[in-house]
Amino acid sequence: MDARISMQTIYQNAVIEAQRISTQLNTLQAQASTGQKFAQVSDDPQASLTLLAAGDQLDRLGAHLSGIDSATTTLNSSVSALQKVGSLFTEAKSLALQASNSTNDQSALSAIGDQVNGLLNELLSLANTNDQGFIFSGTATTTQPYVVTSRNTQGNATAIAYQGSSDSTQATVDDNRQAELRIAGSTVFQPHNRQAAIFTGNTGAVAGAGTNSATGEDILTITHTTTTFAAGSGVQAGTSSTAGDTIIGPAGAHTLQIVDTSGTGASGTVSLDGGPAVAFTNADTDLRVNAANGDVIYLDTTAITAGFNGSVAVTANGSMSIDGGASQTPITFAANQSVTDSTTGKVTWVDTTNVQRTGTTIVENPGTADAFQALIELRDLLNNTNHLSSADQIKAISAQTADLDTVQQQVLAATGHQSATLESLTSLQSHLQDLQLSAKKTISAVGGADIADVVVKLQSYQQLLQMTLVSFMQISSTTLLNYMH
Repeated sequence: MDARISMQTIYQNAVIEAQRISTQLNTLQAQASTGQKFAQVSDDPQASLTLLAAGDQLDRLGAHLSGIDSATTTLNSSVSALQKVGSLFTEAKSLALQASNSTNDQSALSAIGDQVNGLLNELLSLANTNDQGFIFSGTATTTQPYVVTSRNTQGNATAIAYQGSSDSTQATVDDNRQAELRIAGSTVFQPHNRQAAIFTGNTGAVAGAGTNSATGEDILTITHTTTTFAAGSGVQAGTSSTAGDTIIGPAGAHTLQIVDTSGTGASGTVSLDGGPAVAFTNADTDLRVNAANGDVIYLDTTAITAGFNGSVAVTANGSMSIDGGASQTPITFAANQSVTDSTTGKVTWVDTTNVQRTGTTIVENPGTADAFQALIELRDLLNNTNHLSSADQIKAISAQTADLDTVQQQVLAATGHQSATLESLTSLQSHLQDLQLSAKKTISAVGGADIADVVVKLQSYQQLLQMTLVSFMQISSTTLLNYMH
């Protein structure tokens, strides 16, 4: 049986082999140019599914890492600003302590006040930190959080208001977690957690039953207006009574003891609240009488009733002010009387039942310390804008350190919270980067072409194709003469 292979079969086999080699070459060239093993899913369905899952994971991880990068930048700015604010209040407390231990040299205190004003301006700048949006405006990132709403005659800020949002921004940093970024400045620099008001002073004013809207520390000033006396004695208010009397109180809170030693009202003695007796005559129109505790009253004794010997109930009216005298509220000796700061509209409730003398009372509103207000009040106390006595000024400056400390604690708490969030994001970032690297390794292992191996195979298949074509050409050129030899 003749087993010769026909020329047609040879041609067909040669063409098939050349096509197979060309297909393999095309695949290798595609791998060399793309670096990928597969050009389409059908090349290896299982591997392609693995590659698609890894690619999807890479996309998600890339988005999360981009968000974390942005979040950490914002948090770094926030933490840095808050740390500077914390240091600022450490310096403010040091200046307050230095001032409270001073020798009442007003020029030295005013110089410290200038330093505090510098800290106030620095605080305003830090609270308005802008890093691709205001850090402390909450969700209102394009709105400057703090603005000066009033200034004194020297151009220094006397009131600073918040105009940002009350809500913080939340950033999604992975599939299951959000991070608080741009916090509302009102939660850091503004008052909260109000406690019962504390009154310190010897005027007799104490906290009323109402809830104050006033914040921080204020100075309640009690001043005298008029003095009148129960009928019968003939005594009247002296020339200096309005400005000079230091007693305050309803009828009977203070008493005079008059003794007419002449029997005609021409002369005798008078004492205030059991204090030392002071001689008078019917020529005295402005007699100063001191009580044992230093209280003062000025009397006109020109019309003392002849033969009057006994006590006289005194009514001493007054007014109170919480805004440095800008407005006055008459004292009614009620258990719950309000006094309003005309500059801010904020109210302080006062029990005036036992107000007995003029002077100043420090009113503290614990838990309401406003960062800006605390520095403004310290500066004004150092400059003595309320014209306090030296003793009261130093006492008020010393008391102000409590507000400074409260503010600093609020700032430190916010710093700690933001720092913890930053640390958490840094840890998450490291974890996601590890996952990202793992996904890349999977893609490389499953779908990545070994370029060195591809190059070797390219060379091999190119040589094989050349050999196949040469062989085909040699076979196709065979003639009958080749078989006759």
